[in-house]
Amino acid sequence: MGSAEKGLVLLLRLSGLLLLTALIPAVMPLAAMAAIHRWLGLGEMPEGPLIGYLTRSLSALYAAHGVLVLFVSLDVRRYLPLVKCLAALSVVFGIGMFVLDGAVGMPCWWIVGEGPAIVVLGIVLWWLAGSCGGSPGPVVARRVLWWFAGRTPRAAVTSPRETEPPGRGFVKSEDSVGLGRKSYCDPVPLGMLRAPAYSSGLRFGAV
Repeated sequence: MGSAEKGLVLLLRLSGLLLLTALIPAVMPLAAMAAIHRWLGLGEMPEGPLIGYLTRSLSALYAAHGVLVLFVSLDVRRYLPLVKCLAALSVVFGIGMFVLDGAVGMPCWWIVGEGPAIVVLGIVLWWLAGSCGGSPGPVVARRVLWWFAGRTPRAAVTSPRETEPPGRGFVKSEDSVGLGRKSYCDPVPLGMLRAPAYSSGLRFGAV
């Protein structure tokens, strides 16, 4: 594991643990929320069922996102495309939160500390993911095209009637689907494969 991969794992796990702390306000009494609201200098917290629903559901959503981030950190090479997707979403989300915080009149320290920090986190995640090696982008794009085309990235064997030249079958491998490359092979009768002489000839290269 290289230094970039170690840094990516560490950053993902720290982010996931930080997001998991949102479970606390998800189960916190509304009276405690109101006290924290006043302590932050935001005035009196509005009352009503919608406020309780939004605060708890949003906190639970943050915690669920933290679980996803921790799960991805267990195998960053396997989930590298997802890491890049999360990084890009973090940049977009951070910009949106910066605009939203300013529009609703949040304190300056809140505006500066939330949106820009999320943007920086997304940029660092993207840079570390790109430094881990490999380029899964084309594979992901090809699978997306397969999905839209109604194909599956599995080897598809066609019947001899659908192939050229006649009497020969071809196999489309996973890498050749949609690329126009064909691998031809001669069909072997099952009866010949069962014959001892023919199978032994195949084994020693006599046939």
